[in-house]
Amino acid sequence: MGSTPIGDIGTVLHWLHVVYEKFGTMQANFELAELASPMRVRVGILTHLCETLQANPEQLATHKASLDYLQDTLTQTLKFADKLLEKPDGFWRQLKARGERFCLSSHDEKKLLALQTQLDRSLQCLQADVSLGTNALVRVVRSDIVEVKQLLRRQGALDGGVGLHGPVSPADCTQLASKLSRLELSVPTALVLTSPPSAPDDRDHTAAKAQAARAGRVVAGDGARSRMGGAAAPVVGAQLAAATAVAEAGAMSAARAGALTARTSPAAAIEPGLLEAVARILLDGLRAQRERGTSTESAAGPPGIPPVEPSVMRRVYAVLDTVLPELEDRNAALQAAVPASAGGGGSRAPVTRHPAVIQLQSALDDGGPAAVEAACYAVAERSGSTADLAAIVEAGGIQLLVSSLKRYGSAAGVVNGVAVALCSLTHDAGIQDAVRTAGAFGALASSLKRHQAEAGVVAQIASALHSLAENNAMNRVAIADAGAIPLLVSALRLHEAEAGVVVQIASALHSLAENNAKNRVAIADAGAIPLLASALRRHKAEADVVEHVSFALRNIAANNTDNQRAIANADGIPLLTSALQCHAQAAGVVEKAAAALCCLGLNADIRDSIVANNGIALLVSSLQCHETLPRVIEAASWALCTLSASDENAVAIGTAGGVPVLLSALRRHSTVAGVVKQVAAALCNLARNDDSIAAITTENGVPLLVDALLKHGDAGVVEKLAGALRRLTHNNVVNQVAVASAGGIPPLVSALKCHERAAGMVKEVAALLGNLAGDSADRKVAIAKAGGIVPLVSAMQRHERVAVVVELVGGALRNLACNNANNKAAIAAGADELKGIPVLVSALRHHVAEAPVVEQIAGVLYYLATLPDNKNKIVAEEAIPLLQAAELACVHGSLARVHAHEALAILRRDS
Repeated sequence: MGSTPIGDIGTVLHWLHVVYEKFGTMQANFELAELASPMRVRVGILTHLCETLQANPEQLATHKASLDYLQDTLTQTLKFADKLLEKPDGFWRQLKARGERFCLSSHDEKKLLALQTQLDRSLQCLQADVSLGTNALVRVVRSDIVEVKQLLRRQGALDGGVGLHGPVSPADCTQLASKLSRLELSVPTALVLTSPPSAPDDRDHTAAKAQAARAGRVVAGDGARSRMGGAAAPVVGAQLAAATAVAEAGAMSAARAGALTARTSPAAAIEPGLLEAVARILLDGLRAQRERGTSTESAAGPPGIPPVEPSVMRRVYAVLDTVLPELEDRNAALQAAVPASAGGGGSRAPVTRHPAVIQLQSALDDGGPAAVEAACYAVAERSGSTADLAAIVEAGGIQLLVSSLKRYGSAAGVVNGVAVALCSLTHDAGIQDAVRTAGAFGALASSLKRHQAEAGVVAQIASALHSLAENNAMNRVAIADAGAIPLLVSALRLHEAEAGVVVQIASALHSLAENNAKNRVAIADAGAIPLLASALRRHKAEADVVEHVSFALRNIAANNTDNQRAIANADGIPLLTSALQCHAQAAGVVEKAAAALCCLGLNADIRDSIVANNGIALLVSSLQCHETLPRVIEAASWALCTLSASDENAVAIGTAGGVPVLLSALRRHSTVAGVVKQVAAALCNLARNDDSIAAITTENGVPLLVDALLKHGDAGVVEKLAGALRRLTHNNVVNQVAVASAGGIPPLVSALKCHERAAGMVKEVAALLGNLAGDSADRKVAIAKAGGIVPLVSAMQRHERVAVVVELVGGALRNLACNNANNKAAIAAGADELKGIPVLVSALRHHVAEAPVVEQIAGVLYYLATLPDNKNKIVAEEAIPLLQAAELACVHGSLARVHAHEALAILRRDS
């Protein structure tokens, strides 16, 4: 790509198209999509700008420097994309097989950010004289919002209300998520108000223009500085642009245009790069922490990403808090002042009011309740497509719906219409958040209280609350704070006989109870549990009611022993098992009832009641009946896993034919992580008795489990698979051979490398490797050849204070070292700064009085000490006093004491 001659805009456009396609190729790769999307949006808008320039040759000379700069940036961008795309397909397959996410190096991350900044600078330069559509600018800013949310999601900040790991609290995360959503909603208005004024047309609006110009001079005189570090805002005189556009369209009087101008402050001007600046603050803060070496390891956070420090978050809040209040004021002013026909000339996109929103605004202005009700239903009917949905939200539809609810809350038809419209709009978290910030929950709760006796209204409000609370942690809290929970329960009491109402209230309660301990308590305190049980009894023949009530009971029972007991006391167990029997063919009922029994079965006091009500046979039958449906299989397997926690129940499940049914499910759904995890967990519990082990072995269960291990890299799934295989290979040479022959050793070692932080998985994998090493010289060599020794040593160092992990890792190292000189040397040598002997001695120091740990660590040290070099290193690490203390602390005659004594003897012996 050489220098661009003046006027040769075609060359720049050619390379823009090339780069756009490159990033399109990157987008097709799931691992690179997050990196590619924001870049592709920018390149697409630059293409639009350059095409506009190409159509206006007189402007080309003034943009030579900008085009040269853009071309240089495109050269760098193309090289960057090629570097990522040159990785072979095998690289991505291996990444997926290991369950890892692709992450840029610090250098590449910095380069990507620099390229985005350069492209934004080109955008800013070129758009000065080239009108750019508002929709295009909205796409840029919203792509930045997506980028920030993705960054925070990697930190665990925006998923299910989970807080950032490190010193930032969940409340901070909730606050940040709310601010981002509020900003996202305000972006379209802000960009309209900061877009350049269009060239006036030939119509005579002299008076309006004069008044707008007088207001605009004040703005220009103030210099209109952005609050983003004092840089000049991309457009000066935003108010003049908005007022002139409206006045030119002949849509409002000069006085009203001036009023709009006065109500919009120049200080709130927003740059398209605002959110990128927020992302940059976060990224810079993370890099600074990484470079300072202050990124303390946290079990709660993803590997390789340090926690966000409060100082970094404060800078983010400062940026958002500066812009948000005035932006939202502008949004309200624009919605009130700019009618549907407002817009400007040229290619700048005007604010487009959706027809349904225009109808609703008109009904609120000039009509009565009947007109508002009809307009609300129109909003619902017109929100089917993604484009309509976006247009309704951007045109202020949510605020108008809430206004309708507040103004006509006594009119049942309006309340019903608003609730229907809200249900149809809330398809994503951003819109759910917008409904919350618009103040809808208090109005919905008030309407629910006012219309308690009206079944249809109650059902529709409950449906709306369900839609708004589903998968939205902040909304669950806000709905509860608005007092909706006792009102829903009261309505359930009044309308228990009406199936449709029960379904909607149960759905709302299950959404509110999901992942919210406080709401579970509030639902129970309001008296919902006996009412839901009564509804199950009354409507036992109606599958829809049974399904939704069962799901509500499942979420109410989760991790709450008081609620579990209350459900059992309300005859919930026989009602749920009866649901499995009466609706055996209804997949939804079986899934939800099995899930409820699973949560209840975690309580040992209730488990026997489930078994007594024929729960085991019904769950096994459900697995057979719905063998093609992964969600049903997962729920039923999980319930069997819960019940099999007791030895007696494990035998009963085996007797009921549970083993072949579970293995059949594993064979059919070996690629479905949820099914594999729960089936493996159930098989692990069943493998505590010899009959089940024999049945699993006979049914070729071991190769099936290894095959699943090869297909899944998730730590949770690997933990359950390794746990089942650990039980099956304990003192069982046939199954040990089967695991190795099926190729089980490499994925186990790979899991240790990838998920070293996951203590539960490390424990199970280490125990399984210890079983495989056993007395087999070949498998000892195979584990070492697969690179298993260093990850085991590293895992012991990371989890040296967790006794059970140290014990099982120590056992694996002990078996690997026994009768294998190469492995003894490899354990001691470790890798780089990680040496085995100091790690072992340090672990012994932490657990010197714990016999199971002493038994394994002393055993490893004994075998290592048979090599003279290792013996000297062990002595140098001051292991002798520790072994002496361990020998004294352990019971006389125990293996721990014997191994400590043997290790001391060899260390004291002269070379």
